[in-house]
Amino acid sequence: MIGWGGFAGGCILWGLTVVPVTILLGAFRPSVRERFNTLTRAGLRFYIKMLPFMRVRVERRRVDTEGRQPARILVANHQSLLDPIMLMSFEPCLSGPAKDYLFRWPGLGAFLRLARFYPSESSGRGILETMRVGVKQAIEQGNSLLFFPEGTRTRTGEMGDFQRGAFRMAVEYGLPIQPVVIEGIHEVLPPGVFLVGDAGRPDVRIVYLDPIEVRQDRDNARSSARVLAERVRTEIATELARLRDERHQVAAGL
Repeated sequence: MIGWGGFAGGCILWGLTVVPVTILLGAFRPSVRERFNTLTRAGLRFYIKMLPFMRVRVERRRVDTEGRQPARILVANHQSLLDPIMLMSFEPCLSGPAKDYLFRWPGLGAFLRLARFYPSESSGRGILETMRVGVKQAIEQGNSLLFFPEGTRTRTGEMGDFQRGAFRMAVEYGLPIQPVVIEGIHEVLPPGVFLVGDAGRPDVRIVYLDPIEVRQDRDNARSSARVLAERVRTEIATELARLRDERHQVAAGL
């Protein structure tokens, strides 16, 4: 109740206050959008911390102490509805594709557009052109793009196949890939379950793997994207298996 109530209340509060103010003032002062992102990130971080059914641990995160990081593409496995909220709560600026139905929610849809997210359920060249527009904006503003290349949340806890849109963009524009592994939240809040049944605050771990530098190669974008997708999926799957082994050993008292 706290989790869902907090999320609904936050959407309503932002939709009635922060979003309309940003839309009105943003037409005259572009810096208002940055303040919107900062305030939203702080609100999401508070929401994640106050959830009583899990504790989020971020590991191996690389922080740029010299200022804003250059544009990059975050690629993560997808375990729950909370995955994008967790990542947005501590990443300075994230944009990228989002499910079409989210844009139909009052408040939430306006927020996603302000954060430069875009509907993801087109197909063919249309979605690629939409991605390219998002990538160009991210490069200009030094933002990062968030992709869940499985396309949807896992139903079994196992990773699905990776779609190649994120990797195609990385190859076309020479953007580094930042693999991110999310482990533990599938057990806390699996798809189809709306109430947490277990007491306590188990750890949900978010692990940043070493970033992968990508050489721009538009002439062989499709084949290079396929190879890159396979490499990233293997790295994430390997780390996910390691984290699960650690969890099981702790649970068994080893």
